[in-house]
Amino acid sequence: MLATISTDSGARRATSDEAGRFTIRGFKPGRVGFHVLRIGYEPIAFVLDLPADSTVHVEIRLHGTPLLQTVIVQGDAPSERLARTGFYWRRSHCNGEFLTPAQVDSSVANSPSELLRAFHGIDVICGKPWKTPQSRLHVLPPTTGGGCTMKSRGAGCLWVLVDGHPVDAELYDITSRAEIAAVEFHERSNNVPAELQGAMGDTPCGVVAVWTNLVAR
Repeated sequence: MLATISTDSGARRATSDEAGRFTIRGFKPGRVGFHVLRIGYEPIAFVLDLPADSTVHVEIRLHGTPLLQTVIVQGDAPSERLARTGFYWRRSHCNGEFLTPAQVDSSVANSPSELLRAFHGIDVICGKPWKTPQSRLHVLPPTTGGGCTMKSRGAGCLWVLVDGHPVDAELYDITSRAEIAAVEFHERSNNVPAELQGAMGDTPCGVVAVWTNLVAR
């Protein structure tokens, strides 16, 4: 069914196959919260009390969201602003992952951190420490606002650009979910397009480029 299953912390996640099967391993005993997301279906949240040294089988039933009686389908008209940034050219010519405006608008994600979990090469971590020798990013405790940060699975560090400008902040500080127009992710430093490398300097990192619908920042 290609649904996304993730823990509350975002530390572990999986995508179900066409038959709806998925496996997540490596949990410690105790209570763990889960979220299930799939476009066109109502989100589900549940908690499991996981025993030690065991395998737990869970059956999850998703319910479709109500459909409009009349649906008008229009083409995804290119954004002139995104075209000027080179977003569409890179989507056609570069080995990255891209969320177009239509995909962003149709996503059921309620926050930037949930939206960025769509990229399989990114680990989004919320509400607990996350430090690596190469990374300058960390996670604030949940009491300070639910801090989240992310790590590239293919690179030792990850630069975040907002409208082409590098930022050094947790995800909830970068921009609001409603302001995000499109996103692109280039996992390895040697695959980062030249026009995005200029904002990074000489640091060999992966890049997440968030493009907003704001006229100016």
